Amino acid sequence: MTDFAEFWSEYPRKVGKAQAMQAYAKALRGTLRLQLSCGLGPATHAEIIQGLERYKRDKPDYADWKHGSTFLNSVSWIDEGGSEVIEPDRDNTAELESQRKDHEAGRIMYPSLAAKHGWADFGSAGSLKTAPKLEVVTG
Repeated sequence: MTDFAEFWSEYPRKVGKAQAMQAYAKALRGTLRLQLSCGLGPATHAEIIQGLERYKRDKPDYADWKHGSTFLNSVSWIDEGGSEVIEPDRDNTAELESQRKDHEAGRIMYPSLAAKHGWADFGSAGSLKTAPKLEVVTG
């Protein structure tokens, strides 16, 4: 099995094989654009495989798998991984729906934006006021 074949067999997203093969060869030669601009030398097969294992272990569930060529062209095998991942807040659905309805009804959602444009008086309690209707003038 060739080094690239091992990489490809381990890679979780099997799309763009030819582009990944080309990027893999460039990574081993040290001629990827980011390798050159960052002063990195040629990669070894072992470094790429170790980086791939970190990526597979640490990728957040909500993120899509990169294409193999993207992983290689972005020199992702040098990413440290293991950092704390902040999951998107999924518990604010009702609040977001309320904001969407306010927006569709023409009410201001953000006091700072309204104050900046002089649209409404929010008072000390930050109460929501209705914004004036804006007239669109076409030339």
